Amino acid sequence: MKKFIILITILLCSAVPMLAQNCTAKAPAKVGINQQFQYVVTLDQNGNVTSTDFGNFSKVNGPAVSSSQSISFVNGQQTSSYTRTFTYTLKPSKTGIQAIPGITCDVSGKKVKSNAVSIEVTKEDQQTQQRQQQQNQQSDPFDSFFRNFWGEPQRNTSQNQYDVFVKAAASKSNPYYGETVIITYKLYTYNISNWQATNIKWPQQNNLWSYRMDDPNKIPEPKYETINGKRYAVWEIYKTAVAPQKSGSLSITPITIDMQMVTGSGFFQNVSEKTIKSNAIDLNVKALPLQGKGPHFGGLVGQFTLASELSPTEVNVNDAIDFTITISGKGSLQLADNPDFNFPDGFDVTDPSVDDQINTNGNSVGGKRILKYVLIPRQKGTYEIPATTITYFDPESQSYKNLTTDKFTIEVKGENETLTRDKKEDEAQPADLGSAVKAFFTKYLWLFILIPSLILLLILILVIIRFIRSHSKQGDKTKKKVRHANRIAARRLKKANKLMAAGQDAAFFEEISHALWDYLGHKFRIPLSDLSIDAVRNKLIDKGMNEDDIQQFTTTLDDCEYARFAPGDKAEMMSKLYEQARDFITRMEKK
Repeated sequence: MKKFIILITILLCSAVPMLAQNCTAKAPAKVGINQQFQYVVTLDQNGNVTSTDFGNFSKVNGPAVSSSQSISFVNGQQTSSYTRTFTYTLKPSKTGIQAIPGITCDVSGKKVKSNAVSIEVTKEDQQTQQRQQQQNQQSDPFDSFFRNFWGEPQRNTSQNQYDVFVKAAASKSNPYYGETVIITYKLYTYNISNWQATNIKWPQQNNLWSYRMDDPNKIPEPKYETINGKRYAVWEIYKTAVAPQKSGSLSITPITIDMQMVTGSGFFQNVSEKTIKSNAIDLNVKALPLQGKGPHFGGLVGQFTLASELSPTEVNVNDAIDFTITISGKGSLQLADNPDFNFPDGFDVTDPSVDDQINTNGNSVGGKRILKYVLIPRQKGTYEIPATTITYFDPESQSYKNLTTDKFTIEVKGENETLTRDKKEDEAQPADLGSAVKAFFTKYLWLFILIPSLILLLILILVIIRFIRSHSKQGDKTKKKVRHANRIAARRLKKANKLMAAGQDAAFFEEISHALWDYLGHKFRIPLSDLSIDAVRNKLIDKGMNEDDIQQFTTTLDDCEYARFAPGDKAEMMSKLYEQARDFITRMEKK
């Protein structure tokens, strides 16, 4: 009767997940001196093991790190949990009762310590003993009769009795570069009373920015669909927004779920296990058109509005002014570059604070991006912040659209504080200054002899210093030219890399050519009018450049011109030319 009660309890509670502690360590209670075993540390939140002390056990391997999320539906109630596991393979070094002290873990930024574990290390192999005990238990006639009467958990229940599968769906299969696509994963169950997802392997993706839309801590509510005459309970278990960062074919791997299910009711429940896998998601990503793109496009793709505000517009010198830009709408707000503004001279301007207020309700991603600048005027006068244009691509109209900020006028009042103080002191002087001035010159005549002498000496010292510095000035100018060339080349290559990622081959080839010409023009101080291949070759020879470097430069330019009109795989050509240009500039910098 006791075994009967235990079995019923197990069947009814099999799908209820146990509550985990913050950081829990487990290991076998008894091992042999030559036996390797697993020491497992489990965190109930995302975290890491920061320090370990295995005592009289040596580490053979590890840690092997894995994570899983469990979702359960039991008796009409849903629960979910997340765990991260670190598994170490250890081996004892001496017999007797040995302890593994608690190890330190970082869980959500908080330092926690696991429990200590005690292990009895014997001279015998415990795995052999365990196998023998299992064989003895299986030969127990009472247990055999009990299992035959009540039935063991069934592993292969007929498909006609129950069904379970998971399906992935994309809101759009042919998006533009940077356009938001919603990916939804739904679990379908039929004739299953309780279930538990014991392990979930999440989808993998490359060249896709992603933003999870569902709340991982919220329990999903089932809906119902009829498929082939069967009424399925449908659970939305995962929902994410992705934005392609590369044109062409992209793929998202399936989600894989290890399921444990209870079918039937009362005393005739059956427990089954099954691994299910969704379909993969394939996207054919279109490159953004070049026509109408303009210089103000910063990566915004979707539908947006723009608001700008400046407060106050009348201030005194050194008073702070708040300048706020708000971009609102649906799309890839978080991927956009900040706009460029032409702020007046004589203003100190801070880098903007960025506040992204993302809304994931429904089947779209949107919200607001709020940029806040602080402006501090240092001189009085009337100033203007001109209107600025922000360009975005609208996938629905398949065209670029422009947003424009307001134009603002700022009136800065006040005067220099030092000048005001000096003016007040002058007004406070007595009217009769003649006698005071005469007495001053009589008393301090020696100062009027010494001060001019010191001034002449100081001028002489400054002339000598300037003469000395003039000999090293040319070297400093050359260093500045080289640094300027480095910055120009880095900026050009960065832009070329973005064009290559976007598949814009024509603009890419033009940017690589500009990068090479601009770099050599600034590094070797060659005028723009002399930048031709023959002229540059002669200049480089005059400056002592070897033939290999000159040949690499001309070859890269020739290849760039050829690739612009040649047939074949443009992506491979762009990658090759990018590496050639970067390699040439790197070699020049090492000389």
